[in-house]
Amino acid sequence: KSFEKQMTNIVFRVKNCLQYCRSESFDDLFAITRARVPVLKGRDINACNPYSPDGSLSFDLCFLNDIAVVNSSLLREYSLVDNRVRMLMLAVKSFAKKNNIASAAGGTLSSYTWLNLVIFYLQCIGFLPNLQCRELMKQHDWHPDPGENPWHCINGLETYYLPTETMAKSGIWKQPD
Repeated sequence: KSFEKQMTNIVFRVKNCLQYCRSESFDDLFAITRARVPVLKGRDINACNPYSPDGSLSFDLCFLNDIAVVNSSLLREYSLVDNRVRMLMLAVKSFAKKNNIASAAGGTLSSYTWLNLVIFYLQCIGFLPNLQCRELMKQHDWHPDPGENPWHCINGLETYYLPTETMAKSGIWKQPD
C-alpha cells in the first residue's frame, strides 16, 4: 500500500471510531485526506463550551504533524495557569468564528493565531508568564531533556516549555489578581 492510502485509511478509521464508538459526543465529522497535513474536523457536542449556544466545541485533529501537537500542548499549558485564561481563549475563538475571521484557508487568521494573540496580550499585561523563557526555567531549576522527552525537540526546533505544575509548586512567579 502507498503511504497516502495508509494515511487515508487511518484518518477514516479514527473518524469511524469517533462516529460509531462515541456517537453521543461527536458530530459533523469530516475527513480531509488530500491536504498537506491530513485533518479530521468535527464538533464535540458535550464540551460544555459557555460561548456556543449549544455548548459544543469545534475541533481539528491533525495527523503526522508533531509541531501541531506541541503547539496545542503549549496552549493547554497556558490555559491551566488560570481558568480565566481558558475562558478568554474560548470567548475570543468563539467571537472570531462567529464573525468569520478565524479561517486561514479563508484568508483570515486561524483560530490558533487568535489564541496566540490572547496569550501574547496576557503576557504583555503581566497576567501570564512566558513558559518558554529560559530564565524562568532556570529560576525553577527546570531543564529540558530532548534525549528523555522527544517532545522537547521536534525537527531540530526547541519545543520545550516550563510545565505550569512546576511553576505553581515553586511560587517564584506570582500571578497578579
